[in-house]
Amino acid sequence: MTMTEADAVGVEHQPLTRRDADRLRERIVTGDLMPGARLVERALAAELAVSRVPVREALRMLAAEGFAVDRPRRGMVVHEPSDEEVEQLLEVRGALETVLCLRIARAPREHALTALDSALADASAAIERGDHAAAVRANADFHRALIGCTPDALACQLLRPLGARLGWMLRQHTDVRLLFDEHVTIVEACRSGSAERVRQLMDQHLVTSRLAYDEARAATATTDKADQ
Repeated sequence: MTMTEADAVGVEHQPLTRRDADRLRERIVTGDLMPGARLVERALAAELAVSRVPVREALRMLAAEGFAVDRPRRGMVVHEPSDEEVEQLLEVRGALETVLCLRIARAPREHALTALDSALADASAAIERGDHAAAVRANADFHRALIGCTPDALACQLLRPLGARLGWMLRQHTDVRLLFDEHVTIVEACRSGSAERVRQLMDQHLVTSRLAYDEARAATATTDKADQ
């Protein structure tokens, strides 16, 4: 095959590759594909009803993003973040999201507050009707709204590439009411313009996230031990 023909094949599969990468990434973020799960090319191609070529490229994309890793004798598997990785991700998220909230507090932007209020309304409705999965998604959407409502900020530009990995972490929270209540107080502090209050609440929110991840990890370890 000439280089031109190879390039043509690559271009042909690009839309499928992106679509399949998006679908697989979403399954990882939502927990449908758990850390350590094998990503078998043939099986995934059958599930997605595509050939193995776009799946192979999609897995390479996910590996480059940190969602998958090629293990000796096991092949491609869902990446399992180390405690150090999670700690670093939490610290980066906490620092940059605090910057975004401080920008809103110092010069309140109505469109930004409206976007955050909308995310809160979705979470509140999900909690009230007892839809835990929807509440988890809505609480995660609050952080996406925070990034989206200040697109010009450098902190936002730095956070955006981490969006999916942050989404995975945010879905580790099981106490949806606690998370929602903290989001409400953060928005109230932003609306009041109290920078010091924003810092205090964001520090507490980081602690909550760290505890939630530790609890989720402990629960998974207990389940794995029981299954052995």
